[in-house]
Amino acid sequence: GDSIYAGGTGDAARTASIEGRTLDDLCEAYFGTEAIDVCKIDVDGAEFEVFLGDNHASISRVRYLIMEIHNVEGRRAEEVISVLERAGFSR
Repeated sequence: GDSIYAGGTGDAARTASIEGRTLDDLCEAYFGTEAIDVCKIDVDGAEFEVFLGDNHASISRVRYLIMEIHNVEGRRAEEVISVLERAGFSR
């Protein structure tokens, strides 16, 4: 897939509007208040937007998290890692 950050590789004239959903919105809609055993997050560079915002409290209900943190200019992976460690995850 294309990245919204890199300008993509698809047809430059084609545009689409996509509703944004927060992690908390998705967890509430699909899991209610249940614990989540495994969560795989693949947001291709938007890890900083997800975890440096205010809408990721539900991550503390996840037992195992699988996620790649992409290199983004001006950001350090440690920023996301520290948020996840405060939520109870370890490296």
